[in-house]
Amino acid sequence: MFSEYGGTSPVQEHLYDVVATPSGVRLSPNCERGHELVVDLMARLGLFAESRAPMTVVPPQPTVGAASATAAPSPAPVVNSVPPRAALVEPAAPPVAAAAVPEVAIDDDASLSRLTALHLSNMDRGGLKNRSSVRERRYILGLLEQIIGDKPATAVTAADAEMFADTLAQWPAYRHNHADFAHMSPAAIVKRTEELELPTIQRSTQAKHIKAINAFFAWCIEAGLLDQNPFRFIQLSRYRELMPRKKEPFTEEDLKALFSAKRIAACDQPHKFWVPLIAMLTGMRVNEISQLFRKDVRVERVRDTKGVEHTILCFEVTPHRKNQRLKTPYAQRLIPVHSMLLNLGFQEYLEDLDRLGAQHLFPGLNWSGDGPGRAMTQWFNAKHRRQEAGIDVPTKTLHCFRHTINTLADRCSIPDSIMTSLNGHADGEGVRARTYVARATLVECQQAIESLPFPALGVPRYQTGQYDAYLRHALSAVEHETNQRKAGKPVARKRGRPAKCQHSPSPPRPLAPP
Repeated sequence: MFSEYGGTSPVQEHLYDVVATPSGVRLSPNCERGHELVVDLMARLGLFAESRAPMTVVPPQPTVGAASATAAPSPAPVVNSVPPRAALVEPAAPPVAAAAVPEVAIDDDASLSRLTALHLSNMDRGGLKNRSSVRERRYILGLLEQIIGDKPATAVTAADAEMFADTLAQWPAYRHNHADFAHMSPAAIVKRTEELELPTIQRSTQAKHIKAINAFFAWCIEAGLLDQNPFRFIQLSRYRELMPRKKEPFTEEDLKALFSAKRIAACDQPHKFWVPLIAMLTGMRVNEISQLFRKDVRVERVRDTKGVEHTILCFEVTPHRKNQRLKTPYAQRLIPVHSMLLNLGFQEYLEDLDRLGAQHLFPGLNWSGDGPGRAMTQWFNAKHRRQEAGIDVPTKTLHCFRHTINTLADRCSIPDSIMTSLNGHADGEGVRARTYVARATLVECQQAIESLPFPALGVPRYQTGQYDAYLRHALSAVEHETNQRKAGKPVARKRGRPAKCQHSPSPPRPLAPP
C-alpha cells in the first residue's frame, strides 16, 4: 500500500501513517496526537466548523485463510480518520459547495496501465508536456503492457523482463510503416518479422528502451509500491559494445564546407544563417538558441577581478519567457556573444528585429512539439550538412558544435570550471570541484571563447534589411494567429514555402578570429 507521512512534531516525530485503500482513507494505530493536528489544520482551513472531530476506532477484519492451530497475536486496530462528513459536524453557515476532489488509491495490486498513467502525468508536470522523452516513455510502457500483459506491478517477474528483452531483440524497425502490424499481437509481429526477414531495431535502441523501463520501476520503488526492480537482471553491459560511437567534433575542413560563402548566401531565412554560427562560437544547445527572445540578447556591465568594468553583449539562457524550457537547472546562464558574430553583422540584425517589432530572435520557427530547435535540427542534418556540405557521417550533427568547441577548449587547456559554466553543466566531480572551485565569471567566459582558434571562414557579412521580406511574413502570420485565437476562431496553418528574401549578398570576405 502507498503511505504518506503526515502530522510531524517539532522534533520530526513519526506520529501516524495515512493509508489510502479501496475502502477509504485510514490512520494507523496510536495516532491520537496526529489526529488532533490534522483536525486543527482542517479547522483553520475552514473545512470544519469546530476544531475537534471524533476519532473512530474500527476493529481489523480477519485475514482470509490465516487460521492456524496456534494462536497468533491479533493485529493492531485500524483508526478511521475520515468518517462521513455529516457525522462529524454541521457545516459552517452559509454552506459552501465543496469541489469534488478525485481520490486515487494506490495499493499493492495497482496494474501497469494504472501506474503508467500516474508516471506519465508526473513527467508531464513542470512544462515538459509533449516532449519526446514523454512520448517515448509512453510508447515503451505501452509495449511492455502488450508483451507481458496488464498485470499488477508486484506480479512482474524476472521471467517477464527476459521475455520483454527477447522480444525487443526481434522487434522490427519502423514498425508503424507496416500497416498489417497495427492489429497484431507482439508475438505475431515478431514471427512475421522473422518470416519477412525485416530489419530489427538497433541494440542501442533496445538498451534505451530497457533504461526507460528501469526508470519506471525505480519510480515505483521510490513511491513505495515495489521492493525490487524485476528488470535488474537485464545486464545493460551486454548492449554496450555495439552501441554507436559518441558524436564527433567537426574538423576544419567540415567547418569550411558548412560555412562556405555560396551555401551561406543561399540561406533565405535568418535562423539558417545565424543558428549554426552561434552554435559553433558558443556551444549552446540548438533549442537554447532557437527559443531565444529578442530581449534575451542584452548588454551586461561587469567588473573583473582587478575592478575594471567590461561591457559585454551576451545571450541570457532562461526558462522564464513563454514556452521556454531548459534541459537542466544548470542550463540557466549568461553566454558572451563572440566578436566574430559582431563582425558578421549580428548587431545590425538585432536592429532590424527592433525596427520590425519582433519578439523572438528567430521569428517563424515552429514552437509545437519538442520546441523550435527540432525544425532547425532537421534542416541542418538532412539538407545543409548532408546534401549541401557533403558531410554524410551519422556521428556529425548540429549538436556536434558542442563537441567542437569543447575539444578546442581541451586542446587549449581551458579550465573545466569555465567550460562547465559555458556548457550549462553541473559542477564537476569531487569535493574540490563542487565546493571550493567557483563558477566562471562572464569576463572569464568571454576571454575563454575569444581565445579559441576557430578557422577563418568565408561567410558573407549580414546586410541591413537582408531578411525583411521573411521577417514581415513571419510576423504577419503570428499576428493573424493571435487575432484568430482572440476571436475564438480556429487557426488554420498555411502550407507551403515562406516568402523568399530579395537581397543581393555582398561578396564574401574571409573573417579571421580576433
